[in-house]
Amino acid sequence: MSEVRKAVSSIPLATNMCLVNYEQLAPGIKMRSVDVILADVHYWGGFRVNQKMAAVAEAFGVGVGMHSDRELGISISTTAMIHLAAALPTLSHAIDSHYHDQLDDVITRPIVYENGHFRVPQEPGLGVELDYDKLEKYHRLYLERGATNEFYDPWRPDWVPALPLF
Repeated sequence: MSEVRKAVSSIPLATNMCLVNYEQLAPGIKMRSVDVILADVHYWGGFRVNQKMAAVAEAFGVGVGMHSDRELGISISTTAMIHLAAALPTLSHAIDSHYHDQLDDVITRPIVYENGHFRVPQEPGLGVELDYDKLEKYHRLYLERGATNEFYDPWRPDWVPALPLF
């Protein structure tokens, strides 16, 4: 990424392929591998580590955005990312989300978009309530079919990946 950064100096770079945890932070900044570090509750290991990362990024003049990878497929995780974004005063770039790609969810109320933005839930905890019937439904489906990935075609329920996905 550092070499790419040098070659395309006029385009700000961010990635979710490197500089994704606290141990990579110092070398990544020293090598000028990215212009924007992507926060992520999961990759970085929680809220506190993300807050530390954002403080370090601010000290070195590096931007902060937010990575998304369907947040484990459950919007509880999306909501955690929304709360993290709200808790990072130095977030300098729009957050990414794949929430709109999800066909179904295991929460009782959908996450709300307002004028192209997520509203931070105000209810206790992360602000979501699980639909335990749907959670059970998807748990049974997982036990029957195993793990899938983004290449899974829901129109071909007989499809089975040739290689193990995990």
